[in-house]
Amino acid sequence: TIFYYPKHGGIGTIGNRLAEAVRDRTTLNARIRRIDLRRQTVHLSDGQVWRYDRLVSSIPLPEFLSLAGHHSAQTPLLVSTGVTVFNMGLRTTVPHDFHWCYVPNLSIPFYRFGIYSNISKRAAPAGHSALYIECAGPPARLNQISFADIRSHLLRLKWIGNAKEIDVVHRLDLRYAYPVPLRGLY
Repeated sequence: TIFYYPKHGGIGTIGNRLAEAVRDRTTLNARIRRIDLRRQTVHLSDGQVWRYDRLVSSIPLPEFLSLAGHHSAQTPLLVSTGVTVFNMGLRTTVPHDFHWCYVPNLSIPFYRFGIYSNISKRAAPAGHSALYIECAGPPARLNQISFADIRSHLLRLKWIGNAKEIDVVHRLDLRYAYPVPLRGLY
């Protein structure tokens, strides 16, 4: 399998380039207060009302249904797995040449480990590395995932040499990462 990655600007470049074609019809970073599906309007928190012919939404379905005023008995059945991503910068290069790997071991708190700087050398300064670690779990328990636990596993597995190599860590909790399919709803 071949995975193409932009030479400049990171993976976000793809979305930015796609958005250029619809920039005049796109609003970003606006807080939606309500969606009226019958009147085809979106009401923003600043009082603006947008009319639409077609609405493309990236809002997680339970949140979208709530904004649209649909509170059915089936809404609680829309379950997802949450993911915590730890993005790390190291003061050294990583001695592994893979882009990412899955970790199929329930005793390890993460399921995927990846090296951004192996995907693109521009992801980190020379002599440094950029990594990510992904941990999955119920959205309500993402706050229980500890970086200290992640770090100890990375050291034990010898995926990093020592804790002093870690320059920066950025944590990102994604409440809606992967939907959980349920039988009987489709």
